[in-house]
Amino acid sequence: MRSLDFIIARAKEEFDSLVRLASDLVKIPSVNPPGDLTEIMGFVRDFFEDIGVPYDVYEPKKGVITVYAHLGEGEEDYIHLNGHLDVVPVGDESRWEYGPFSGVVRDGYLYGRGSSDMKGGVAVLLKTLEVLARYLEDVPARIGISIVPDEETGSDLGTRYIIDVVGVRPRYVLIPEPSTINMIEIGEKGVYHFTVRAEGFPAHGSFSPYVGDNAIMKLYKVLDEFYSLTKMDVTPPEDLEDVVRDSGKAVAERFGNTELERLYNSLSCNVGVIRGGDKVNVVAPWAEAEVDIRIPPGMTLEDLKSLLNQILSRYKGVRIVSGKGVSPSYTPPSSKLVRSILEAGKRELDLDIRYHLVAGATDARFFRIVGSEAVIYGPGDPTRIHSYNERISVEDLKAALLVYIDALWNMLHNR
Repeated sequence: MRSLDFIIARAKEEFDSLVRLASDLVKIPSVNPPGDLTEIMGFVRDFFEDIGVPYDVYEPKKGVITVYAHLGEGEEDYIHLNGHLDVVPVGDESRWEYGPFSGVVRDGYLYGRGSSDMKGGVAVLLKTLEVLARYLEDVPARIGISIVPDEETGSDLGTRYIIDVVGVRPRYVLIPEPSTINMIEIGEKGVYHFTVRAEGFPAHGSFSPYVGDNAIMKLYKVLDEFYSLTKMDVTPPEDLEDVVRDSGKAVAERFGNTELERLYNSLSCNVGVIRGGDKVNVVAPWAEAEVDIRIPPGMTLEDLKSLLNQILSRYKGVRIVSGKGVSPSYTPPSSKLVRSILEAGKRELDLDIRYHLVAGATDARFFRIVGSEAVIYGPGDPTRIHSYNERISVEDLKAALLVYIDALWNMLHNR
């Protein structure tokens, strides 16, 4: 059996190739919407053919393509690598220093839309599989890799499709969203997006507030009570207490706002859209708002719905008319995959990788729902994603490759 030192030495020989691969991915536009990834997924298929790894292609909608490859023995993936290649629109192209699809490398950074989120990370996934396929004499357990579309618009035709329709059920999942190489994200808050509607009764505006029932004012009072829920502290699971505290402190330091220390043990609430009324001089007979609430570990989606219903029960004619959500999820800090990444970071980079939680949502949650232990660890600059002049550090690309190969080698050989 070839040693880990041998494999790592071969990986270092691929550093220049890794950067070129990431640059080539950035140069291929894959904006979603519209979400047609035919060209870039053709590039991925050619890559797998070149390294001799078998793959399948799934296309539930024209151009919305997933390429799913595997290496090693077994019917189900022991370890699964998952990354998306769709990117958000570029905005005003004149604001880009090098152009959104230039893929230019300058002063130690690769620039372009998707470089951090997450074509750089996908390049690390692909190069990891290439090194293992080329230099491991045998792969004792199956490694799967899904390169997916649709992450930026909900994942229904990407990650969720391979889980729900294809039936992928990995033991462990590693996703290279840009956590930075200093942090491993082991869990995320839940989310509930819903529309709340208030019904009132119209009257001439000159008689308000004495006549009629103003739905806008009624809705305002309900929303104010929804916001008051953010003052409540939620007790996290015991094995997440330190992670919740440290994650809050890290975010507070990043934004220079000490109130954010509560981010991971409290609800958040945002009213993103509001509509209502028919005319300025008519008491509003209706109003509705679209609300985004994030749920911390220690509370479930059903717990949140119960709290909202308690508030709504005090207001006649106000109800939630539609909603979609998921409970918070996390992979325990004791997970073998988590420990392997932390140990790899120390061995290869002399780096103490820290635990962190995600305030938003990632595809990791879909894998956790079906029982996988899923984590986010990837290179990139989170402060620049979805913005102009998105970039990724070349050195972080190289560092992530070493951590991935070290962690996967040990996961495979120490089962």
